[in-house]
Amino acid sequence: LSNTFTKVLVEGLTDEQLKIFANILSNKQLRALVDHLTNHQLQTFAQELNPEKLQIIVPILNDAQLEALVRDLNPEQVKEILPHLKVDQFKALIKTLNDEQFTVLAKDLAEHHLTILSKELEGDQLKALVNNLQEDQLKDLVNKLDHKKLEAIAQDLTDPNRIQTIIKSLADNPGKLQAFARNMSNKQFKELLDNVGAEELKEIIHKLPYEKVTAVIGDLSNQDQSKAIIDALKGKLEEQNEKLKEVYEKLEELLPPPVYSEALESLRS
Repeated sequence: LSNTFTKVLVEGLTDEQLKIFANILSNKQLRALVDHLTNHQLQTFAQELNPEKLQIIVPILNDAQLEALVRDLNPEQVKEILPHLKVDQFKALIKTLNDEQFTVLAKDLAEHHLTILSKELEGDQLKALVNNLQEDQLKDLVNKLDHKKLEAIAQDLTDPNRIQTIIKSLADNPGKLQAFARNMSNKQFKELLDNVGAEELKEIIHKLPYEKVTAVIGDLSNQDQSKAIIDALKGKLEEQNEKLKEVYEKLEELLPPPVYSEALESLRS
């Protein structure tokens, strides 16, 4: 079909005729036809395409066509086109989704999608994403977020399970952990300390902001938990003191007495 003929042909097609065309055109003809479809025709046309044919047309859609296509799709249909999107199309798509589409789509996002979203999303959409991801996805996402975005999501996140997941996920990234924990409300932080297990507590308590811990420790529901926190902090301090003692002893072995005394004075100051 020539370009001119295709344009004239498309203008006269009914919805029913479009549906027929969707099933009989070759891949080359599909690509040619898409350029000339109105937004309404594109929606009608796409509804009839199987996944293989969707894969042909989705990558060649411009932002306006993509927005028109997804506007009336149900969430499951949006999921079908997700694997066929180019990076720029995916970025454009996210901004056009309604809340229902976004919520359903979130559960099927791959790691490379989360990498893109960690940079692109802010505000309410980022918070919505955090609240709708599966646990493994959430762990992946929070480690990709910068400090500013971690601070933002901490302020409004109330789900204790998600908070615990984030805290555990950031345990090996002290800077990000501090950024997130510092911006939790005292109520959220108290609930976190009330519910974290004894073994996990030992692993993370010394990595949490000291001022937040001291602010809520007297208000914990379980005094045994308060004691466990104090014991964990004390144990960490004793461990650090023991390591420091080993350093002193090693220096004493290696250095002449005058040099050792000078080094010791320097360390203590």
